[in-house]
Amino acid sequence: MTYDDIIQMAKKAGFENAEESGFWISNGFYTLEIEMFALLVADAERQACLKICEEAVHKNWLVEDCGAAIQARGEA
Repeated sequence: MTYDDIIQMAKKAGFENAEESGFWISNGFYTLEIEMFALLVADAERQACLKICEEAVHKNWLVEDCGAAIQARGEA
């Protein structure tokens, strides 16, 4: 995930002024913690998907099965 990806997601999430200089929340507070949080969430999701793929190899799943298992994470 790039910094630009994070900016675009922040805008989509409704942050009032998500710009290249950072995130400004409604009270005017500038925070890099939001950016760090997004990176940590992305890393955790990558690790969870990696675990699913490793399990898929051991169970001889088809690629479609692995993809479905990863997609199902968003439905839990």
